[in-house]
Amino acid sequence: MDDDDRSHRRDQPSDCTYLEGCPIFARIESHELRTMWILEYCRGGRYSECARLKLKKQGRTVPLDLLPDGSTVGE
Repeated sequence: MDDDDRSHRRDQPSDCTYLEGCPIFARIESHELRTMWILEYCRGGRYSECARLKLKKQGRTVPLDLLPDGSTVGE
């Protein structure tokens, strides 16, 4: 791993603070889809783009059916 990789990893959290117990995952029936969302947003490069995280950081209510990309379950 070169210095750029190490510096990027330091800037990126290993897991979202709210990952454990995030209520959205109880609404997603497919194990594959849950895993995709977690890898893409909760543990991935799109961490800071998570619509749920943005609302939470703003102190706003996070709708139970809001997915990380801003769409809702069932759309």
